[in-house]
Amino acid sequence: MTERIFPHNPDVERAIIAAMVMDAEALQVGLHRLSAMDFYSPSHQKIFEAIQLLETEGSVVDLTLLSERLRMNGVLEQVGGVPSLAGILQSAATSANIEYHIGILKEKSGYQEIIRQGTRAVDRAFAEEDKPSEIFRALSDSLINVSLNGQAEQMKPIGDYLGAVLEEIELGRKSKTFLYGVESGIVPLDYYIGGFPAGDLSIIAARTGIGKTVLANQIAENMTRVGKRVCFFPLEMNRKRMMMRLLTQASGISTSHRGLKYMTDEDYQRIVAAANNISDFPLFYYDGTITLSGLLSYVKLMHKRFPIDAVIVDYLQLVGVPVSQRTRENDVSNISRGLKNLSREMDIPVIALSQFSRRADDDREPRMSDLRESGAIEQDAGLIVFIHRKAQKKNEEGDSVLEDETKISVVKYRHGSTGSFRAKFNKTYLRFDPVDDWHKEAPPDYQDKVGVQDDLPF
Repeated sequence: MTERIFPHNPDVERAIIAAMVMDAEALQVGLHRLSAMDFYSPSHQKIFEAIQLLETEGSVVDLTLLSERLRMNGVLEQVGGVPSLAGILQSAATSANIEYHIGILKEKSGYQEIIRQGTRAVDRAFAEEDKPSEIFRALSDSLINVSLNGQAEQMKPIGDYLGAVLEEIELGRKSKTFLYGVESGIVPLDYYIGGFPAGDLSIIAARTGIGKTVLANQIAENMTRVGKRVCFFPLEMNRKRMMMRLLTQASGISTSHRGLKYMTDEDYQRIVAAANNISDFPLFYYDGTITLSGLLSYVKLMHKRFPIDAVIVDYLQLVGVPVSQRTRENDVSNISRGLKNLSREMDIPVIALSQFSRRADDDREPRMSDLRESGAIEQDAGLIVFIHRKAQKKNEEGDSVLEDETKISVVKYRHGSTGSFRAKFNKTYLRFDPVDDWHKEAPPDYQDKVGVQDDLPF
C-alpha cells in the first residue's frame, strides 16, 4: 500500500518564513501565533527555531544573522545551506497575507496532529495493553488540545492571584488613584468608570460629526499629560489635521481656516508655547491605513521598546482585514475580538471609537442597537460610552446645527455601574467641558475636583 503523506503546504511555510525575516510586523505576528511544530518540513522547523533565538537575543533578523545562527546551531547544511535559505527568502515577503497564511498552516498542523494522535490510539488498541476507557480518555484529551491549538490557559488556584490583587487594592487605597485602569482626565467620566479599565475593550460611540475624535484627542492628551504612553491610530484623519486639532485643544486658539485668517501675533505665540509644551508628551500617532494584524503587531512591537499604557483606535470600522469574512458583520466581529484580545494580553485599555448606523441619525437618544454591526461590539466591549448632541433648528442653508450641550453616557460597564453627565462642546478649544451639576451626588473628594478639567496650561 502506498504510504500517505501528511497534509502540508510547503509554499505557505516558505512564504511565512520569508515574511517574518523581511517584515518586522510579520515577525511579531508569526512569533506570537506559531511554534516550530506547526511546520511540516524539518528544515523549516529549524529555521523558525533560529528566528526565535535571534528575537530572544534582541538581534535583527536578516539573511546574514539567520545563516550564522543556523551555522552556530550546527544545522545550516541540514536546511540546504545559504543558497537554499536565500531561495526561501525570495518568496512573497509581505505582512499583508500572513494572517491568512498562518490560518492555512495551523489547519494543516491540526490535521497532522489528529493523524498522529489517532495513529497512536490505534496502535494502543491493537496492543490491547490498556483499557478502552483509558485509550479513549487520552485520545479525547489530545484532540481537545489540538482544537485549542495548544493555547489552553493554565489553571491555577486562586491563592496564586490574590496576593497581586491585594497589593493593587492597597496601592489604590493609599494613593487615591484609580484601581481599574488609566484615568481619562475628565472627572465625571472617571467618577463613573474609575479610569479606562486595563484588560478590556472600551467603545466610545456616536453619530458622525458629534465629536468622537475630539473626545478621544482630549482623553489622549490628558493621559499623556500625566506621563502615560498612548498609541493613537487616527484612521479617519491625516496627521496634519490631527496635529492642528491637538494644538487647538492645548492652546485654546482655533487653527481652522477661519481662525487662521484672524490670528494675531499673540495667538500664534500661544500656539508655539502649546507646541513646545506638548512636544515631549509620550503620545504616538500612526499615520496611514492599517490592517488588524498590522495594528496588533505594531502595538506589540512598540510595547517591546517601551511600555504602552493605552491604545486608541479612531475608528473601529476603518481597521482593515486582509481577507473579508463574507459579511461586514463578520469582519467587524474579527476586529472587535482582536482588539479585545490585545487588551487582555497586554493588560492595558484599548479604546476604539465606533460609528452609529444611519438609522440613529435623529434627535432621539442612541440605543445599543444603533451600534453599526453591533452584535460583536456589544458582546466584546467591557465599557461602552455614548455621546449625544441634539440638532437645533436648521440654518439658512437648510442644514441642521448641533447644540453645544452634550450628554455623555456610560451605557455598559462590566466592572461597575452606569450613569451619565452633561457637558458643553467648546468649539474654540475643541473639547468637552463637563457642566458642574453632575457632582451633586458624588463624594466630597470628587466635588473638590470640579473645574479641574477646565484649566488650560497657558
